[in-house]
Amino acid sequence: MGQSSLTVAHRRLILRRMALTRDEAAELAARFRLEPIGDGRKVESYINALARSQLDFAKVLNAVYREDLIFACGQLGLDTTGQKATIAGRLIGHFEGAPDPISEESTKKVFIGHGRSDVWGRLKEFV
Repeated sequence: MGQSSLTVAHRRLILRRMALTRDEAAELAARFRLEPIGDGRKVESYINALARSQLDFAKVLNAVYREDLIFACGQLGLDTTGQKATIAGRLIGHFEGAPDPISEESTKKVFIGHGRSDVWGRLKEFV
């Protein structure tokens, strides 16, 4: 697998879907000599370092356990069968050329209180 054209957001999403522990993410970052971005006590710091790196993402995926790749595929509704390289390629191929995902921060703010959304309240202002 050559250099992938995944965005940082896509790389981050894949890494999050693997549900790595902080120690697993720290070990993976250390393997590539990456320092955490932000608070090293949080898994997100290592995920950000891996996602923002200039590394070939296929190499990053090749460094994790096959079970982690299978878990990520399952989380994304992708086929979970095949050899490790096939599964990693499936994850990369799923996102190549795709638009950036909506950030988790923006989705947290949409739904508030008793099932009503803030968006609905804003739309009512225009009607």
